[in-house]
Amino acid sequence: LHGMCTLAFAQRSLLEHLGDNNPERLSEIYVQFSRPVYLGDTLACRSLKDIAKPNHYVFDVVNQHAKAVIKSGALRLKSD
Repeated sequence: LHGMCTLAFAQRSLLEHLGDNNPERLSEIYVQFSRPVYLGDTLACRSLKDIAKPNHYVFDVVNQHAKAVIKSGALRLKSD
């Protein structure tokens, strides 16, 4: 699976859970692709709020073996 497709799935999940399911809330996203994703893989997105910065979250995406496929992700949402 191409990395940008993996990013699209992760971004959709993050916006669904953190951004009121509103793509217009996305201000900025940064990731490091760390491992390929293969057909049939199961992915999970884990995120934490960055308490030092409002509307900032850090995240990673792991496969079914708990190996990071996206690491050091950062997401910033627009204020309400």
